[in-house]
Amino acid sequence: MASLRIQTLVLLVGFIALLFGLRYIANWNGKPRVVNTVSSILVPKKAQLVVVPDKYVVPQRAYCLDGSNPGYFIRKSSTTSVKNWIIHLRLGAWCTSKENCLQRSRTELGSTKNAINYMDRSMRNSNCTLNPHFCNWNVVEFIYCDGGSYAGSVGETVHVNGKPLYLRGAAIFDVLIQHLLDTTKLSQAQHVLLTGSSAGSLAVLVHLDHLKQLLPKTVLSIKGISDGGIFLDQTAVDGQRIMKDMLKDTYHLHNIKDTPSLNNCFKGKDDNSKWECFMPEHLYKFVQLPVLFVSSYYDSWYMPTCLRLRCATQSQQCTSEEDTIVKKHLSAVNTVARDILKMRGNGVYLTSCQSHTLLGPNYKNVKSKGLHPYDAVVMWLNDSEKSLNITELESYQTSRRNC
Repeated sequence: MASLRIQTLVLLVGFIALLFGLRYIANWNGKPRVVNTVSSILVPKKAQLVVVPDKYVVPQRAYCLDGSNPGYFIRKSSTTSVKNWIIHLRLGAWCTSKENCLQRSRTELGSTKNAINYMDRSMRNSNCTLNPHFCNWNVVEFIYCDGGSYAGSVGETVHVNGKPLYLRGAAIFDVLIQHLLDTTKLSQAQHVLLTGSSAGSLAVLVHLDHLKQLLPKTVLSIKGISDGGIFLDQTAVDGQRIMKDMLKDTYHLHNIKDTPSLNNCFKGKDDNSKWECFMPEHLYKFVQLPVLFVSSYYDSWYMPTCLRLRCATQSQQCTSEEDTIVKKHLSAVNTVARDILKMRGNGVYLTSCQSHTLLGPNYKNVKSKGLHPYDAVVMWLNDSEKSLNITELESYQTSRRNC
């Protein structure tokens, strides 16, 4: 009896292995690669990895840093009548030098070869108990593999230590959208949300108006959500302007001056100042479609990285010098927030809780005026005629106790 059970188990394992082997072989027949993820096994609505085929990629040279074809994870609505879409652009900073891009090309941030699924987070979660408003939307998450917020336009292949690199983020964005239009029901969408976290939030500002040009005119509304992306040009404790230098270097390395989606911002600027259009505090002024900005006053990445505040990562009082830097930063954030709200339909959600992005897996730990960021998103979408302003500023020390 035991021997029979073992034989049955061996046959079952072999059959499963055969199925996976056939599926793997099918990946190389020129069609989009579709792979079930762990998430797909655990939830009824499956997220699939799609790598875009050569016929889309080659003409535009829309390659990831390492030369692999770009791709996305997608989970289609289980209800065919649902015509609402979320297109999410991932976080992952930027590569600011050729050597940095080479290192990045060997990771999931420069390739689709070892793509990881992060779909089930906050607004993209398929669990309707956790995500009642968006669980049945069509959800797409672009794999961030270009290192330049989908804005790079370097025409020629870059070679570093004999290794070819491709800085083609703008082409990648266009190719991914076109592939979705051709192979899914995105062409029938009524409402589209372009969301992004960190470097992805900058990409939302770069591409939101451009996305309107790519989608059919039958789409009723297109809006953007910028999560953890109020990156300001502020002076650090050591006198450096780190955020400015980081984005300026990215702009030049990725040849973003040739990216058409920024042309509206480029108008009237000379070549020496066009890089400013890659700074969110300048770019948002030229975005015509509504955007909700979700951010922390005390961004847990920006404060230690770009302002060099030791008290941001250590449980200690800020020095008087650090306090001065913090106050200047808070004042600058409030100035930008007020300006954002001058544009009809925009929204601002600012919390004192120390976090980088707010719509990730820990969104329930963050509040502003008693509201989670998820709640703010729903409020903003339900009242599109008014601007949403939810801000709560506490001291650095108080925020540590309350969040």
